[in-house]
Amino acid sequence: QVFVDPNGSFYPSGWRGYFRPERPWKAASLLNQTHAGDPFRSLIETDEPRQLAELRQFAAGARRVFVLVHGYNNSMKEARLAYEAIEAKLDIGPEDRVVRFYWDGLIGHGVGAGEIWFKAVGYSQVAGVRGLRKVLEQFPDQKLVVITHSRGASVILSALGDPVYNPDFRRKTIDVASTWGDAYRDFLTQKPLPAKGGPIDVLMLAPAVDRVDFCDSSQQPPPGEQKFHCEKLRTFPARVRTMRYTLNTRDPVLNKGFGLAGRFNPTGLGVQDETGIELKKELPILDRYTLIPGMRKHAFRKYVASPTFEKMLSDAGVAKRR
Repeated sequence: QVFVDPNGSFYPSGWRGYFRPERPWKAASLLNQTHAGDPFRSLIETDEPRQLAELRQFAAGARRVFVLVHGYNNSMKEARLAYEAIEAKLDIGPEDRVVRFYWDGLIGHGVGAGEIWFKAVGYSQVAGVRGLRKVLEQFPDQKLVVITHSRGASVILSALGDPVYNPDFRRKTIDVASTWGDAYRDFLTQKPLPAKGGPIDVLMLAPAVDRVDFCDSSQQPPPGEQKFHCEKLRTFPARVRTMRYTLNTRDPVLNKGFGLAGRFNPTGLGVQDETGIELKKELPILDRYTLIPGMRKHAFRKYVASPTFEKMLSDAGVAKRR
């Protein structure tokens, strides 16, 4: 299991001891709780390489690594139950490993769920660039199968290549990071995932993403720009063989996000057929799996339980043998 905050910082072992009751949580960011020379800052910076080394050791000699990524507005319990349901459907052998990736996608209900969506859009990208990418780097030779739900699609897409950010979110993030010292001056600039390595297959359930989430970072617009059309998609590493995704025209959550088309927060891929059709013209590795009949559900476990997901696993060659 790997846990990162909205900035992709790894939760260090023993982090809770720095908070309640001695030090209440004041920010949705581990680094925002620290200052230069702070013992907690040192713990964050030294524990990350330790965790990455453990991941390398965990997968040493493995044939395949399954990486599971939840979406926004998921509690740890909800994500865990969905992860368990996925693992029950996978053909996991003695030479395989499973990594459960948790990121702070925030939690809200009713109107609150809509309000946190706009923050979760940016957080998912940073969690992918600074968190999941480092995790994937630890498995250079293994075949990787990444299974995501909802905004988790943005986490893996951002791990595979630098995204385009909402300009205001990007500016605010850089401004905050500048207060953490020189080590974080290039906070959003990370080395790319190695182009060579084991093959990568991606399965995206209810992907809460759109064309902008596949856009090349060279298209980053200036601050203040809210409407945006992506002219150029990023080039994913050749080792990424397939990107399978579900299409569910009745998904209530994705239908709300689809209304944001033309801005930085649309969710058309998982709910609107035309979005995927147009993307596939430029990205042939995209494969659509349509839920028939459509399902008026967005919950992770509901998608995992669908026959469509079993078909995706079978086509990827990772379904549990009956």
